[in-house]
Amino acid sequence: MKLKFSQLAKVALCTAAMAVSALGSMTISASAADNINVDIVCKNDTTTVSNAEWSIYKVGERKEADFVLTGEFSDYPIDMSDFTDASKMQAVADTLDNYAKTDGITPVSTGKTDANGEVKLSADSEGLYLVSGKSFENTTAKFTPSPSLIEIDKDIVAEGQITVYTKFTYEEIPAGTVIMV
Repeated sequence: MKLKFSQLAKVALCTAAMAVSALGSMTISASAADNINVDIVCKNDTTTVSNAEWSIYKVGERKEADFVLTGEFSDYPIDMSDFTDASKMQAVADTLDNYAKTDGITPVSTGKTDANGEVKLSADSEGLYLVSGKSFENTTAKFTPSPSLIEIDKDIVAEGQITVYTKFTYEEIPAGTVIMV
């Protein structure tokens, strides 16, 4: 009787160890699968902007046909129900960008563009993200980025990559211009 109990205990212990091991490996593979490269491109036909700082913030998630704000953005009074018009979407992006900067919300990822006007950022899940740039002015130019919203859906998660071509204005400052600080 002791022998059967001992064998039964070993089988139960072995089965439990295998189950715990399987759960651990599933957790690791699930988190590794949701790393999405967000390639930011900050250039147009005439201008490539290097050393421009860009950040992304997860601001919402899709709920049926609409988006809902999540995380640190969830308490802001913003109507997310009508994105049928580009100007309304831009107004929401501008408002969220203002909240993020004013309230010091920590972005998901931040980086500066290289000499080619590109930077690789990363996201970790599906959702609605705010792409936000930091304005700068130096002795030769003034850079003003325009925030935008992007949706990272299950297809982008599966692919693991999205490229975002940013909107911005870049004004060269004529030599000899006095800049008031």
